[in-house]
Amino acid sequence: MTATFTPSSVRTFRHLGVDVDPASGTVALRYGFDDTHTFTEVVELPPFADLPAPRRAALGRVLDLLHLAAGVSYHKAALASRVTIERPATAAELDLVARLYRYGLAELRWRNRLPLDDEPVIEAAEIVHPSPVDGVVLAHRPLVPVGGGKDSAVALEVARAAGAGEPLAFSVGRHRPIDATIEVAGVEAVHVRRRIDPALIALNDHGAINGHVPVTAVVSLLALATALIVGADDVLFANERSASAPNLVADGIGVNHQWSKGRDFEVLLAGLVATHVTPELGYRSVLRPVSELGILAIFAGLPQYHPVFTSCNRVFAIREENRATSWCGNCDKCRFVTLGLAPFLPRAEVTAILGADLLDDPTQRAGFAELCELDGHKPFECVGEASESRFAAVAAAKRVDWASAGVLAELAERSAPLVDEATARAEVFGLSDDHDVSPAHLAVLDAALRPHR
Repeated sequence: MTATFTPSSVRTFRHLGVDVDPASGTVALRYGFDDTHTFTEVVELPPFADLPAPRRAALGRVLDLLHLAAGVSYHKAALASRVTIERPATAAELDLVARLYRYGLAELRWRNRLPLDDEPVIEAAEIVHPSPVDGVVLAHRPLVPVGGGKDSAVALEVARAAGAGEPLAFSVGRHRPIDATIEVAGVEAVHVRRRIDPALIALNDHGAINGHVPVTAVVSLLALATALIVGADDVLFANERSASAPNLVADGIGVNHQWSKGRDFEVLLAGLVATHVTPELGYRSVLRPVSELGILAIFAGLPQYHPVFTSCNRVFAIREENRATSWCGNCDKCRFVTLGLAPFLPRAEVTAILGADLLDDPTQRAGFAELCELDGHKPFECVGEASESRFAAVAAAKRVDWASAGVLAELAERSAPLVDEATARAEVFGLSDDHDVSPAHLAVLDAALRPHR
């Protein structure tokens, strides 16, 4: 049995190095706590022994960034006061680590009642100033990460409609909703695997600090590495503008469950790719100008995906014994998808998708009220802003088939005084200006949302 782990006993979290086997595509990311614990995370990418030299060099730069981002899962177990990168690194790489710890771990600190501004000293073996790799040649084709939910389905269809090359689906791991979404889309796919060191799981069971980490940062770098291997020139995520909004502000710091899905992280990583890797490789969210409710409006018009998608995170639990097989019907994601689809789809159809009529279930009242911030703050989940939820409640309650849903009626009554419908409609279905989406993709999004304005 593993002895009790005391986080405060750890003084330094160490980034020890990256080992690669190009023939198999296996990458080992090595970390340590002082001289007492070592961890090795194993990533399985497509083989890359035959890559041209410039792409191989660019891939090495991405793997260095991946090493830094994936380290957050291990650092958070102790939140050591000192962090070392035991190789030469740039000031921008140190800044990446600092921001991942400051903003990406804000929820973990808040939930564990730890100071939000208690940040580690971050050091590298040497500060260097490299330029991006020259001569990287990539095909004009987007790589679209797929998680099996509504957002990635919409991103696939927007990428296809924009005509910027047939999208290549990408996933970390294999789950039924992911495979089913890709099958419905009818696109090629590439899958990678990430294996967290079991020693970390053991520490979590014996006293380590545990909680939410900015996992999209890790997925982003896995996608960028894969794009270089397969030759795709643009990584198109499905993160919406709502992801940038914090769940709450504490001690002057925004605590955002979705920080690594937000605009600030997107700009940060895109800049690092351009300056440290190659400007030939793009990184952006194709849905960034759109609200969560706007995405649901578009998704409602894609019925081919309705029987196969799942946005409930319990399907993707790390531990198999905690994994649901479909919608759990009792979490914030299930509630938000129900509420978000209600203005656009018949009640019977939404009930068939979720397997339950949540908006007529009295036990769900408190959860729906939180989504609308009628009681408490927005849940720590990947859900839309409270203003979107309130508008959805008011709009859905006007549909005849939803009129008898008791929880929805109560939600709409409480939300109505806070909603100016004309203003809310323009905001919810309008496109923001803060994005790096191409004109072709923007035109597809605008056309899809215009009927709802």
